[in-house]
Amino acid sequence: MSTLISILNRTFDLLFWPFQNLPPIFAVVFFALAAGVLMLAAFKYSSNQAAIRRAKDRLGAHLLEVRLFQDQLGVVLRAYLRILRAAGAYLACAFPPLVVTLLPLLLLLAQVELRLGREAAAPHAPVLVKVKLPAGADVNSVELKLPAGVQSTAPPLRIPEEAEVDWRIEAGRPGEFALEFSRGGKAFSKQFVAGGPLPRVSPWRTASALELLLYPGEERLDSATAQWVEITYPPREVRVLGWGMHWIVPFFVLTLAWGYALKGLFGVEF
Repeated sequence: MSTLISILNRTFDLLFWPFQNLPPIFAVVFFALAAGVLMLAAFKYSSNQAAIRRAKDRLGAHLLEVRLFQDQLGVVLRAYLRILRAAGAYLACAFPPLVVTLLPLLLLLAQVELRLGREAAAPHAPVLVKVKLPAGADVNSVELKLPAGVQSTAPPLRIPEEAEVDWRIEAGRPGEFALEFSRGGKAFSKQFVAGGPLPRVSPWRTASALELLLYPGEERLDSATAQWVEITYPPREVRVLGWGMHWIVPFFVLTLAWGYALKGLFGVEF
């Protein structure tokens, strides 16, 4: 798993490189195109296209039946039952492509979120660093060593009932830093990013293999040392026609738009 995540991180670093000095919406358009092509390929090669066409034709016919015989209650009720059956048949045909694309799409979304979901910390702007220890662990057993260029702006807050320790830090200059933690003779680290046009910003390092799929920026932690480390980076907004929003909104709209625009080229029915 770690090898796959490392390969994906390096690959997407290269794919994002052309967008470093462009507004983030350009990256959203490009990766929405990639997601649209992925979905079209999945529908083309893992679905029964003839069955999808039949289900859609039946669905349209039964909807027309409701319109034409709306004054005949018995006919309308039977038509609604046929609509439900046709809709079920359509969903059954569409299910295999959704299963096929679930993991690749999840990996794609996690990589885009890693670069567009959060902004790097601004120099001299404080952020919180939170460490969650194993249940029952001594919160006084963990210490943070700051690299040159990063300073603490408040004493650590230790919360025994939550097995959590929080620090408030800030960077004095742009750059990528390694926050070094020690606990019980074991060491672990967390990437900290300040400034930069479109850096890889990892807000979360986790010990969970499942959560690693959602937060792939860094390797897994040893669960015996810490459960997770979080940095509270500010959320990034993507500007669309003057409106600021999370990147996932235009991404899904554009993915659907690309899918409909290119379905004829791929010869796909969905």
